[in-house]
Amino acid sequence: MKPSKKDEIQSEPFEIKSEAKEKAGSITNRRECMHLFSQVAFLGTVLMTSLATLPTVLKADDDHPKRYHDKEHKDDHEWNDREDRVYQKWLEEKHHVKREFAKLKAKEQNEYWKWRHEHPDRDDSNSERR
Repeated sequence: MKPSKKDEIQSEPFEIKSEAKEKAGSITNRRECMHLFSQVAFLGTVLMTSLATLPTVLKADDDHPKRYHDKEHKDDHEWNDREDRVYQKWLEEKHHVKREFAKLKAKEQNEYWKWRHEHPDRDDSNSERR
């Protein structure tokens, strides 16, 4: 039997409704995709900012002079440029291989502090200011 005009008219709204549902579904998928994209973009921004500021943070940590405790003399020493120059002088006098003070064994560090107390800084702060 051939469908009547009335049946055709009634069937059209069902088709429109199903198309509307498909479009609504694709809009929801787009929203979900955009939400996911914005989350990934935000995470990427946070990571890139962290990586970009890392060298500055590490450099700021290096600006603070290191402090060493001399157990034998029961005092602390601040490692700065001046102390490094005196340490280089000690290495030359003792004919030691040049290396960082922090990498010396405890016995060698104690030898240096003993020598350091025997060779205090001269008070030439006036000559440094010139």
